[in-house]
Amino acid sequence: MAVDAPYPELKKTHTMAHKGRPWTDYKPPPAAPVWSVIEGLGSYYILLAAIELDVFDTLESTGPVGVEVLSKKLEVSQPHLQSLLDSLVALGLLDQFVNIYELNDTAKRYLTSDGPASMANLIPVAPGPHNNWSSLAETIRNGSPSTPIDDDPVSFYVPLVEGTFTTMFRAATRSDLKIRYSSLTDPHVLDIGAGGAPWAIAILKACPGATAVINDFSEVLKDMAKLKEDLNLNEKETEEALRLRDSKRMVVPNLLEDKVPIGKDEEENLEVSIFGTRNERKNWLSH
Repeated sequence: MAVDAPYPELKKTHTMAHKGRPWTDYKPPPAAPVWSVIEGLGSYYILLAAIELDVFDTLESTGPVGVEVLSKKLEVSQPHLQSLLDSLVALGLLDQFVNIYELNDTAKRYLTSDGPASMANLIPVAPGPHNNWSSLAETIRNGSPSTPIDDDPVSFYVPLVEGTFTTMFRAATRSDLKIRYSSLTDPHVLDIGAGGAPWAIAILKACPGATAVINDFSEVLKDMAKLKEDLNLNEKETEEALRLRDSKRMVVPNLLEDKVPIGKDEEENLEVSIFGTRNERKNWLSH
């Protein structure tokens, strides 16, 4: 094994002009990239364990809570749960104050089942069959993975469709800001290997006259029908929320100090919309 000199002294002759880059030639590079890869495996399985144990959804229902209460709720070993929660805090996926744990904004948005951009169903299936990764060297030697997806594509793709739909649909919807598919006139969409068809659905929603042909395994398409039902339900809930919001909207004047110039003609003054409970007062003038 070669003798390592971590920090050799750089001489004046060891400049880029004479020897190339001193850092590359005379100082060893940092080990951070290697440690990042090593820790990445553990970080993934810490998150996966938390998802499988229902940690995030339980914290959403209980609110900030100590490990003793949470371990009883989850029916798990308290000291082992403590280690898991501390690891999640270190990864930035939970918040901790003294001995109390709670969801942070990242967990609320991405890691709870009903989060606005939930990735909870995506996390277990995103890497593909896990045992294929542990036997990657054998796959390269033999030219075939230990668990080929083609042997049972439905069991792989159906959970993948369910796990990726929310994220893909958001990406498809927001991509209209860049590619402007909503400006197309009655487009015809052919979506091959569509999965849950997030792109086709986004285009159909943006273009009322559009049509789409969806292609995938029959079992996947059956699952897509369920996703569509969930999407329609979410739309109804959104419409109801907007209706409730509009019912609470009122037009009120700006309330200003006497030194601020106020017009006597109300038609010249700006009206703004706010939300809340109306508080009637007479003789107020708007700006």
